[in-house]
Amino acid sequence: MMIDKDFLKNFDQRMKCVGRYSVLCSNSFDKKLWKEYGIETRDEQMNMLFTLLLFIMEYSLREENCTMDEIASFVEDISYGYYGRKLNFEKSQEFARFMVEDILGNSGSSMYFKAFDYEKRTYQDINIRYIDNKVVYLENGVRRTSYYLTDEGYNMILARSEECRVGKECRSRWSPYH
Repeated sequence: MMIDKDFLKNFDQRMKCVGRYSVLCSNSFDKKLWKEYGIETRDEQMNMLFTLLLFIMEYSLREENCTMDEIASFVEDISYGYYGRKLNFEKSQEFARFMVEDILGNSGSSMYFKAFDYEKRTYQDINIRYIDNKVVYLENGVRRTSYYLTDEGYNMILARSEECRVGKECRSRWSPYH
C-alpha cells in the first residue's frame, strides 16, 4: 500500500525554521573566542546571542540607530549585571563585534541551509540572514553602522509563539476529549 505523501509538500519551507537555528549553532559552537569573554558552554553562547538579537530587535522596532557603541554598552551591562563578568568597554566592543559580525553576520559571507524539496526531489539552498546594517549619520555628522533585524531575524525570535499556537491547535484536535 502506497502512503500519500502530501504531508511532505512545502517541506523545504518548514525546514527553514530548523535552518535558522542550525546555521546559528554551526556558526557559533566551534569558535574559540567565546572563552576570552568568559563564555564556556554552548548554552551560554545561545543565551548571549538571543539576548543580543532581542536587543537589536528592540532598537529595530523603535526605529532607532543601533550602533556598535550601543551594542557594546549593552554587552558590558549584561555581562556584569547578570553574568558577573566584568568587561571594560574596549573588551565589550570586541565581544559585541565578535557576536554581531563573526557569528550573526558570518564574517560577511552568505549563510545557507540545505533543505530537501520532496516535490523537486533535490536539495534547495535557503539563505539565512539574521541582521543587516546601514550607514547612518549621527547628530554630530559622525558616520556609523547601524544594525537591524531582517525578516529572518524577526522570524527566528518570534517563531516560538507561533509554534506554541500551532502546537496547541494540533493537540486539541488530536485530544480524545475534543
